[in-house]
Amino acid sequence: MISYKPFYKTLKKKGISQYLLRHMGISPTVLTSIRNGRSISLYTLNRLCLLLNCKLNDIVKYTRTEEEIEMLKKDFVPTHRVDAHKKKLKSDKKMSDYE
Repeated sequence: MISYKPFYKTLKKKGISQYLLRHMGISPTVLTSIRNGRSISLYTLNRLCLLLNCKLNDIVKYTRTEEEIEMLKKDFVPTHRVDAHKKKLKSDKKMSDYE
């Protein structure tokens, strides 16, 4: 789970308000997305790091949740299925060599 809690701590530490960020070119839409825990672009994250003179972990924090781990397990593709796919690709290539 991505959290923006460090972002607010960094703003407070540096004495920068969201109002000032808006005047520095950060849109109200971005600030609303952060406030609501929605995604923002890497471009925006990079821009925030530049404007605040900080590192990425001063803006976001990642914590693994049990729910995410369970989702990952459901989406996991067993290795034997990947190997079978690779073999099929190799055999398809051999067939195309003769055409």
